[in-house]
Amino acid sequence: MPKYIKLDKKSIDKLFNDTKKNEIEIIIDLYKIAFPNWDNIKSIPKWPSISKETNLYIFGKFIDFNKGTPKSALMWMNKGFSSDENMKSWVIDLSTATVIYNELKQAA
Repeated sequence: MPKYIKLDKKSIDKLFNDTKKNEIEIIIDLYKIAFPNWDNIKSIPKWPSISKETNLYIFGKFIDFNKGTPKSALMWMNKGFSSDENMKSWVIDLSTATVIYNELKQAA
């Protein structure tokens, strides 16, 4: 069953407008929108999904971020969310993701 998190253009634009961030930090910030408990995650071997429209918007933002070169966009293609043509736009579907959490350490 799909579990959706809202992802709108305004939130995406805000990440890319932060001139102190690099493309890796922006990708991590996009994941933090999907997974607010980011610091407890060890790995995500299967990614969450977004619509083709949303993915193309983010892809374009990465190209613009690197002043027209595809470097950042290629990083998004390799480390970003999956794209699903049948999804509604401007949400992240968490049901397609596999998340491995850090082991909790017991207090002594």
